Amino acid sequence: FDPARVRGPRHGSRGALLPRVNAMLKFLTRPLGPLAALGSAPRGPRGFAGQVWSDALLTFMLSPLALLALVVVIAAACLLPLPTLRTGLLPAVFYVLILALPEIPTRDQAAGTLGLLHTTPMLRRQYLWWKLGASVLVTLAFLLIPLLRLLVSQPSVAGALLAGALFTAGLATALGLLTGSPKAFAGVFLFFLYLVQSSGGASAFDFAGWYGRATPMVSLAYLVMAAMLLIVAWAWHRYRDARC
Repeated sequence: FDPARVRGPRHGSRGALLPRVNAMLKFLTRPLGPLAALGSAPRGPRGFAGQVWSDALLTFMLSPLALLALVVVIAAACLLPLPTLRTGLLPAVFYVLILALPEIPTRDQAAGTLGLLHTTPMLRRQYLWWKLGASVLVTLAFLLIPLLRLLVSQPSVAGALLAGALFTAGLATALGLLTGSPKAFAGVFLFFLYLVQSSGGASAFDFAGWYGRATPMVSLAYLVMAAMLLIVAWAWHRYRDARC
């Protein structure tokens, strides 16, 4: 049993738009199969790192629409001028992450494989870190090119963007584990993005450097908030395991 190869849940009816689009684009995910298998290959990343790698790739295998969005984001990040990349592409990327991240910490429970995962002591003890690692890898896949370009020309903005990426991945992991539902992160983060874009570029809401006004203290505050939520989620996960 490989915990990184579970099937994702099917939300909504068969006629729902997203499942139909993902079914049409399923052919795009075929090259990812061998890459995901590297997580358990003799020469690939082994153990915990291999499972994180496979779980991150599983996200794109289960959501071809997210994979297509990743390709578009990478192409746009290479071609767009920096001002457009920062104020136009980056906000769009964080909206796309609402499509990619919510099911990472919840899909095992939704697929009914959480009991099997608990038979693997390493993954049971490190479940939160496994899901956090996969969420961070998926987030960085979307943001790696913008990060590299900003690091060369605007290092302070690149630092704020990295902090925003870690905050987003941590928030998705914590809310998913605390609620057991992907809707919690999707709803909370969508409302948060609305507040960010309605703030007029206030530095306190510039969590990912979109407006170039984030200070180191602002970035640190968002990282601390994510860390506190992760600690609560870790404690809740341990408490729930102890009761099982």
